[in-house]
Amino acid sequence: MEKLMKKIIKKLIILSCIVISCLVIFILALYIFQRNTAHVDLNKTMTIFSQGSNSQKNSLITKIKAHPEKYAPPVFYALSDVLFKTDKKAAMFWFYAGQLRARYDANRCTDVSAGAAIGSLNYSFGLQINQYAFKNLDQLKSTIEEVIKFDKKTPHKYDQRWINFHGMAAFDKNNKMTSKPRSEWEAIEQKTRDDYFKDFQNAIKQLEKTQP
Repeated sequence: MEKLMKKIIKKLIILSCIVISCLVIFILALYIFQRNTAHVDLNKTMTIFSQGSNSQKNSLITKIKAHPEKYAPPVFYALSDVLFKTDKKAAMFWFYAGQLRARYDANRCTDVSAGAAIGSLNYSFGLQINQYAFKNLDQLKSTIEEVIKFDKKTPHKYDQRWINFHGMAAFDKNNKMTSKPRSEWEAIEQKTRDDYFKDFQNAIKQLEKTQP
């Protein structure tokens, strides 16, 4: 029993270190982003969700739902975290919508390492949502279908460069943090969406095999 407890404690410590490291990297990248562009005040929006009053959060939620095309994926992740206690289905939707859009942004960034931002967001916001989703596969299936439809009809009017500042190039002053040519974005968007949906279909099939 004592050995088991030591193993559990060790795993919890390792997991905590990973989460803290991801958060530090993500916060640092947000700072770099804010320092280099004023197009989107992403840091301010995220701060409202983490430190704002209930009225501030509710006001922001209303704005996001009215114009989701204006908000970068990290905002959707944070929104899902706020909604989880009161509306788990909605929380699932915004979490996976953010995840899909973050993948698109990563795929149109020339710095492959920038994709690490998605891992940081998943660690920070995904644990409770994924646990709930994987126990409620019917809800998960319908949610992913809703996410795909939403993504198809909702433009990307936010600054996709938020993710560029999460790659290794952001820390190299001689390296340019650039996105791929706009002429390639439509094909990248479609492929990202198709791959995301296929990945989820395969994951759900595997999960169904493990459930009674």
